[in-house]
Amino acid sequence: MIDLGDCIEDNALAPYPGLRPFEPHEASIFCGREMIVDEVIAQLGSHNLVLVHGGSGCGKSSLVRAGVLPFLARRHALAGKGFAHAVMRPSEGPLGRLAALLANELGAPESVEADGSAHWWSEKIIFDRDIVALIEERIEQCALQSFVLIVDQFEEIFPWARDRGRSDVELLVNFLAKVGAPGAGRRLFVMVTMRSDYLGQCAQFDKLGHVINNCQYFLRNMDDASIGHAITDPAAMFNGAIDGPLASRLLFEAAAQSDPLPVLQHSLMRMAKPYLGMVDWKLTLDDLERVITDSDGRESNALSVHANEVLRSLSASGGESRIEAARWIFRALLEVDVGGKAIRRPCDFQTLVDVSGLPAADVNAVVEAFRIEGVNLLTVSDNVEGMDKRIVDFSHEALLRNWDRMTGDSGKKLPGWVQEEFDDALTWRMLARYATDAYAGLDTITINQVAPFIANMTAAPERARRYLLRSTKQESVRDEMEWQKVEALIKRSRMKVIGWIIAAILLAAVGIGATIYIVSMESRERARVALDRNTNSAGIVALRSQRQLARLEDQLLAAPGNETAQQQQQMESAPVVDSSAEGATGFIWTGDETVTNLQNLLGQRVNGNDTVAGRAYVVTQPIKLRISPPLPPNISAGLIGALPRNTPVIALAQATQAPNGQFWLRVQSVEIPTVYIQYQKGSDTAVAALRRALAASNFIVPGAERLPLARNLREVRHCHAQDAEAAAKVATAAFAAIGGAPLR
Repeated sequence: MIDLGDCIEDNALAPYPGLRPFEPHEASIFCGREMIVDEVIAQLGSHNLVLVHGGSGCGKSSLVRAGVLPFLARRHALAGKGFAHAVMRPSEGPLGRLAALLANELGAPESVEADGSAHWWSEKIIFDRDIVALIEERIEQCALQSFVLIVDQFEEIFPWARDRGRSDVELLVNFLAKVGAPGAGRRLFVMVTMRSDYLGQCAQFDKLGHVINNCQYFLRNMDDASIGHAITDPAAMFNGAIDGPLASRLLFEAAAQSDPLPVLQHSLMRMAKPYLGMVDWKLTLDDLERVITDSDGRESNALSVHANEVLRSLSASGGESRIEAARWIFRALLEVDVGGKAIRRPCDFQTLVDVSGLPAADVNAVVEAFRIEGVNLLTVSDNVEGMDKRIVDFSHEALLRNWDRMTGDSGKKLPGWVQEEFDDALTWRMLARYATDAYAGLDTITINQVAPFIANMTAAPERARRYLLRSTKQESVRDEMEWQKVEALIKRSRMKVIGWIIAAILLAAVGIGATIYIVSMESRERARVALDRNTNSAGIVALRSQRQLARLEDQLLAAPGNETAQQQQQMESAPVVDSSAEGATGFIWTGDETVTNLQNLLGQRVNGNDTVAGRAYVVTQPIKLRISPPLPPNISAGLIGALPRNTPVIALAQATQAPNGQFWLRVQSVEIPTVYIQYQKGSDTAVAALRRALAASNFIVPGAERLPLARNLREVRHCHAQDAEAAAKVATAAFAAIGGAPLR
């Protein structure tokens, strides 16, 4: 707790805090929100609980910390009343942190030992139905008029509930509902901050709906006049000023920013830093150019330029290991939500050490370099026992959206850490899905593609924990069933690859041996012929003709046995065709009016008389490929070969109906690409129409999968270079069917 009695006077060390929120001792430089502070105070006067929500970067945390709390402290000090407050975040532990704060600020009855007060409060929160009355009683016993609890970044309850269970979150929600109930008391007050885009997720907790409806305050964005005060007034308090053209440009850029206040504050902090301690200083456009120009002379944004400077200093002091540590630390501190947007994911310090796989000293050096005052890109919560339990987080998600190391830099060909995290999550999902089949294996190309991912996960298994689909929360990730199945899949696939390599080597050896034998025999034959030059050449020709005839007889397929002499003659004169190869042409029996041997590319049965010339189909069972339709009465035609089950074919003409009612179709075997549809939203009717359109363009479409990660994507992916032409045809057919922006 900070004693706000000491915060009535100005204790701010600099005019601008940067990316982090304002703190209570910086109330004097928290400018432009005076009217909004009055509104929140008024609502707090009629409700014991106020939920402040708004968009990203609108200043929710700063409002309650540097606006509301100092105002309440001054009011109580002027009235001579006792006042205290505490701040918590759900990522520190919804139940444990709440109990620890109450123990630190309000103590416990004398019968409870000092080191057991937090446990006593935990039990009261869980079991005492009148917990608010108990807290009010303790507040009065501590000679306090009011106690204010701030629950900052309330949206952190959702990843906590997902990853660690709902029980602690349910207890915190129930506590807030009791505080917000009418007539709960007049000494305990709670302020909660949350981003508005999480309001929908609150529906999963029943009592949160009543809290939101009764106690919410929507924090709107600052208008131009308020932003102008936030730009110019703090500088004046430190004997400085902002040049008019600079103020206008900053105001204009703030209006176009998705995170206006944090990015603006960070730019101003960077510009003002060299002038701290001076008198009559002024910031100009030259100062702005200084902080938005990177080491290559390119104009970027102040956040990206500053973060890259810190990264270079880490590399200079600790080498590439520090860069690698930073990469895994920042990846561990983010996750990609179902909408494909990067959001922050606070972690304790030990988790960062485990994920990076590097010494704690390197991890600590990176964290400290990004959290020190004057940088303020990371925050570290020291409100927990032990260094390993410190909670590390981004100061603001604006860093995720503005740092080129996060977003990627095409000019420098730098892959973004957000994209790396997204790709690794998809890779794990693919492996976990294959691993559910104990007999499945990956082909050589896939094994090579996922090899870097597997190496990264094996080097530090904790990296995979956040990707687990069915976590049982084992102490070690290696003990998770999903990890073990994926590990078994990789081993099984590699053994198969080794087996194929060995088989290929043996086959090559056999081929080489056979070639040597054939060459040897031919050499002997040539030598024998050379020694017997007087041998009758006609006899040699006859001998060769007999050998050729024997080989030809071995290649011809046997006739069914009841063919006419004409058919026997056709068959003997027909070329020998490998029916399994693409391009084999002939006639197949497709069935009669009630039986069919064909299905379309959507897997639907097709009657023999419903086939369309030029349309692709799939045979549903092994079927003979013949030279021509049968001659009446029901006599088999000469055989070419057989088409295996599931062979794709193209109808070369309309089906012909024989006198006995059977349909015969002239076809050509082909290779048809398979298309897998993945979509996030849309009607089943639209998906079915897309499947029909692709099937009409001769693509096999086995089905469609609803996948959240497909949101906002309009693209066709293929695995091999030879599939590029087919992929382009898929994009054209899909675009014609669904319209909108062209697919890439």
